Order: sequence, then structure tokens, then C-alpha cells
Amino acid sequence: MNKYVKEINGIRTEIIESHGVGTPVFIFHGNSSGASAYVDLLQSEVGDTYKLIAVSFPGHGESAYYREDVSEVTIEKLGEFTVDVVNSFGFDRYVLIGQSLGGHALLESLPAHANAAGLVLVSSPPIALSRLGDAFLADPTDGLLFKGELSEQECARFGKAFVQTGSIDKLQELITLIESTHPQFREQLGAGLGAGKVLDEVALLKQSDLPCLMLKGEFDRFLNSAYYDTLLNDDKIKADVITFPGAGHAIQVDLPTAFEVVVGQFIANVTSANVSKPAVASSQESHESQEVHVNG
Repeated sequence: MNKYVKEINGIRTEIIESHGVGTPVFIFHGNSSGASAYVDLLQSEVGDTYKLIAVSFPGHGESAYYREDVSEVTIEKLGEFTVDVVNSFGFDRYVLIGQSLGGHALLESLPAHANAAGLVLVSSPPIALSRLGDAFLADPTDGLLFKGELSEQECARFGKAFVQTGSIDKLQELITLIESTHPQFREQLGAGLGAGKVLDEVALLKQSDLPCLMLKGEFDRFLNSAYYDTLLNDDKIKADVITFPGAGHAIQVDLPTAFEVVVGQFIANVTSANVSKPAVASSQESHESQEVHVNG
């Protein structure tokens, strides 16, 4: 891997790249996480094949926070950051992966990602202000998602809410990322959401013809599994959904091998010469819900 800092609109931004030289794949993480959460994927066969580029949002990992005074952080603002990052590399074609908040940021900036070949949404179904109650379960962290300073015990509780079966070492890595996140980010993200500043991500996905794959953990404590069914029942949403049995919100932590296989297959399919085939190889029609059965 290659880790370095790249300045994006005045923000020193942590970037971690794999050694692959194939199609570039940008990875954007969730709230209070960071680029290093995807080290296993970057060091996998997928990372050896494709140029995986994991990015830390402002105030996360080793990225600096916003230099200007900000009273709130919106998903749309984070989406603009993803566009700035991608454009700074100048690639003609690339794939996007967004987990949780990172996926929502990509959805809210989707029209600006005109050169994307495919989109993977990890624990990140498209939402709209009117659908928040349908998409989310009661917050298992009791408000820690949007609390500034966190105690050591609160960081541990926050991290444990993300995983179901992941290793102790990987859980500790998540907790360390939570501890290192700039506290103002969570507060200001909460302010933006509290002000109702959420774009209609469902409509944005409907308007896009980008191949899309949604990944969900069977035991995700944040998301309502039934919400995915309502999305699939909408004929205008062209996406597949894959469930990872036994996984929580952080699928790449609970089932890293299965995650690698599914993501690698999607990238291969959307970047192949035959772009008309389904995003996920299957004997059934596309636009469906599936389960993955690969040892984690």
C-alpha cells in the first residue's frame, strides 16, 4: 500500500492506495471512520488487481478538518468533497464505493460523477427526508453518532454497534478511528441533519443509469432491513441488493473475505467490455435481493 496526504481544496487529505494498476476505485467511509478501515480490501487480490483509493473525509483518520468556520456539515457538502477528490486525480473512468455516510455523500453528488462506471453502496440505501423513519432503526448508540467529545467508554460502545462477529483487533481499530475523529464533525453533521438538509437520494438514484449494488448486513443495528424491500419494489430503481448473513453495519469487518469477493466481482463486471450484463453474476434477473454465501 501507499499512504500519503493530498491537498483537496486546502484540506490536507489522507489517501491510502493499493498496488493494483487496473481501473481506479474510490472508497469513502462512514461517520467517525477512516481510509484505514479498508486496509484488508486494499491488501487483497482485489487491491492487487485494481487501483483502490481509500479516502478519509475532513476530520477523520489523518485528514485535517475544515479550515473555514462551519456551523454545520451536510451530506451534500461531503458529496462535493468526493467530487473534488475524484476530479483531482483526473481519471477518465472509475468505480465508486461508499459505506454508510460515505454512500450517502456519493448519492447526493451522483450527477457530478459523470465518469463513474459503477456504484457500490455498503450499508447505505438511498434516503430522503420523508423516508428517514422507514430507513433507520432506533439509534443503537443513543446519540453518540452526533455527540462531540466522547469518553473512552462511549467510543467503545460506538464501535461495538457497527460489528456483529468481527475480530477484537478489528473492533479496536474502529474504536481508534472513532477516538481520532474531530469532535466537531459529529456535532456539525447532526446540526445539518437536524435542519433537514438531506437531498432526495432516491430520486437521484432513479435518475441515474449507473450500475448499482447495495450491500447490507443481516444484523445491521442501524438500518431497517425491510426498507431495502421497498426500494426493490420500485421499478425505477435499478439496483441489486446482497445480504451478508451474520454481518452487522461494518460488513468489511465482519466478513472481509465475502466482502472482497462480492466487491471484486462487481468491479470486474462493470469495467468489462460487455457492460450490458448484470452488475452481479446470477442465473436470475437483475434488480433483485440475494444472499452471499462465502466464508468470511
